[in-house]
Amino acid sequence: MMKLIHLTDPHIVPEHETLFGLKPYQRLRLAIDSINREHGDADLVVITGDLTHKGQPEAYQLLKQELSNLLPPLALLPGNHDDNGYLCEYFPELQTDSEDFIQRRLTLPAGELILLDTTIPGTHIGHYGEQKRKWLEAELKASHGRDVYLFAHHTPFDMGLKPLDNLRIPDVDAAPFISLLRQHSNIKHYFFGHLHRPLSGSFHGIPFSTLRGTAHQVWLDFTSQTEIPGSHEQAAFVLSLSTRTMSLFIPMTLWTTLRNSASMMAFQQPNSDESHHSTAHKAETENKKGTRLGAFSIQSGDELVIVVQACIKQRCQIL
Repeated sequence: MMKLIHLTDPHIVPEHETLFGLKPYQRLRLAIDSINREHGDADLVVITGDLTHKGQPEAYQLLKQELSNLLPPLALLPGNHDDNGYLCEYFPELQTDSEDFIQRRLTLPAGELILLDTTIPGTHIGHYGEQKRKWLEAELKASHGRDVYLFAHHTPFDMGLKPLDNLRIPDVDAAPFISLLRQHSNIKHYFFGHLHRPLSGSFHGIPFSTLRGTAHQVWLDFTSQTEIPGSHEQAAFVLSLSTRTMSLFIPMTLWTTLRNSASMMAFQQPNSDESHHSTAHKAETENKKGTRLGAFSIQSGDELVIVVQACIKQRCQIL
């Protein structure tokens, strides 16, 4: 069995600075302490980008200092807030290719982990152009017959949150990217960051998931068109347990003084003869702390199914 930990979006700033009223390195430290205490035997911890908020050398130094306390092996990939030059300076094990992109394939007993660089300097919008796709195509061919797990920062599809959908990999890159992925039935999961929300589902039969960052979160607002609203909801990481026949993804919420596991929700992909019109369903429950947990299921025919888990708390306008 492969035991993976997925973390994302720590957005580290220098120790003397705050970000939207938070100290991001302290929240990352909570995650590291929890992982070491409860999952120190994990095969790998993957952090899917936005490692720092402004790409400052001091922030990467602080990130390296905090991550030095992590017990399991670690893999990093960049996000749109990162600076690949400084990232590789402080983490020299991350080597750039001829195009200065940070991509690599890791081999574990349970399968191949392919880490993608969906960033491009000078913009927050995702990118996965021809040169990156050629590299990925070669890595997928080399992984034939093995289970493949993809990790990235951006998505190539909309998630229903308009301000963030505007920053995804645009269709000019997304269409050939998805076409390439559809040619490989051994792709078992697509992990990503960037959204700061616990979301999961499938696209073209490929399961995907993302989660809250360890820093600030994005408020769940399906009506906002341009503003990215934020919140101070708890940080989280995801525990992934995978075998040849099943995968289990468990979101773990990090409370300041108390650790609680977040709610889990199962979903079923629609059959091909079901409607292609989008539908949405909402259910709310209340946990022992009085926090409402909302679950939204957004279905668009056979190609995309999204499950949104939302911790509905007092909104903070931080972004």
